[in-house]
Amino acid sequence: MIDHADRMAATEKYEIKVQELEQKEEKEAKLKEKQNQEQRELQDRTDAFVSHVRALTQKMYEEDIDGEIMNQIPGLNLILFFSFKQKLQNI
Repeated sequence: MIDHADRMAATEKYEIKVQELEQKEEKEAKLKEKQNQEQRELQDRTDAFVSHVRALTQKMYEEDIDGEIMNQIPGLNLILFFSFKQKLQNI
């Protein structure tokens, strides 16, 4: 059959190759997971920004104290203020 020394040498030889392949696969899996995580985080940030942009301009307009005071001054052109508000909402 197979000599014990030859058997041990073959086992050692292929065991190292198998371990190297396993380590390579593990590194690739970690790298892929890291890339997937980064992509998910980027997508989350993108989604969060886009979903709040429209509400942001409306909130800014509603919370503008100076604009509110100017709206209450008689004689100012209200059309100008409504136009400004509309332009903010269209951004």
